[in-house]
Amino acid sequence: MKKKNLIFVAVILSLLMLSCTKKDDPEIASEVPSNNIVFTTIDKIYKIDINSKVQQEIFRCDSLSSYGDIQLSPNKKKIFFSAKVRNSNRQIFTLNLDGTGVKQISNQNFDVLYPVLSPDGSKISFVKYGYPKSYLCIVDATGKNETIILSAENLCYPIWSPDGSKIAMQAGLYSYYAQIIIINTDGSEVKELTNFSSPFGYNRNKMCWTNDSKKIIFSTTTTSYDRGSIGYINISDKSSKWLTSSGEDGMIDISPNGEKIAFISRRDGNEEIYTMDFDGKNQKRLIISTLYESTPKWLSDSKRIAYLYRGGSNDILYIINSDGTDQLQLTEGISYNGLSSFDL
Repeated sequence: MKKKNLIFVAVILSLLMLSCTKKDDPEIASEVPSNNIVFTTIDKIYKIDINSKVQQEIFRCDSLSSYGDIQLSPNKKKIFFSAKVRNSNRQIFTLNLDGTGVKQISNQNFDVLYPVLSPDGSKISFVKYGYPKSYLCIVDATGKNETIILSAENLCYPIWSPDGSKIAMQAGLYSYYAQIIIINTDGSEVKELTNFSSPFGYNRNKMCWTNDSKKIIFSTTTTSYDRGSIGYINISDKSSKWLTSSGEDGMIDISPNGEKIAFISRRDGNEEIYTMDFDGKNQKRLIISTLYESTPKWLSDSKRIAYLYRGGSNDILYIINSDGTDQLQLTEGISYNGLSSFDL
């Protein structure tokens, strides 16, 4: 029976590889603005035009499930995502924006976790999970030249610096609690930036780089699993500054122009979207609601923010101006079976 399952998985992977494009996209590193948001549900990938609200299912495959980690290439022509292969492990895939040319990037005998595309779109970092240690790996966006650059306990959520020279992550390198660790992408100069004496927590949106690649904005965990206070730390000398003190803040994203930070806070009762200046001034709640907002992401114009509105079992995608005006609903949540990730 085990042999039959292995043969079945091999056939699935072969069929996926047959449908892939053969040439690398020479323009993958050209950063362009996009009018599309792409998002995953449990078993499908969609794209939606921000201006017209026209929505299209672009990909599904019966042999794949639990889609997530969706990212657009810098030129907005390629989609990268992870999915679980039937009777096998979670792997990384890519396809064109129109849903054609699906290609499997990874082929590991274990789950591939936390895949992140490099700023120029040429490489992907991911984590090989193990116990007691996990491994941070980098591979070409074509699936070639995989390299392990770090092993550590509780290693998760790597993020590339905007200049592509470093990766920051949450990991327990020298201490029991998870800390913020950075490493050069060639595997050199591992540095522990923090020395938290309480759990830092594990959450995908707890850290982001500043646009000059010199600081990391982060939130600690104090009163709950994924919320705390927001601060930043300088890469060069580890000096830091707190920006908030409510103990109820998290899910951070910095605007493309580097002037504003969007975040989620429960300081007023519900998990709602806020903005503040980079120095922590002018903190403002954008929405007053009875349900929960999450996962704020700035659009390229630094004037609008996309986010998820979570109500019961529904996940609805919205856009709002950074001053709190013109809230626009893009999707209907009830039919999407769990909106698991989005990018723009």
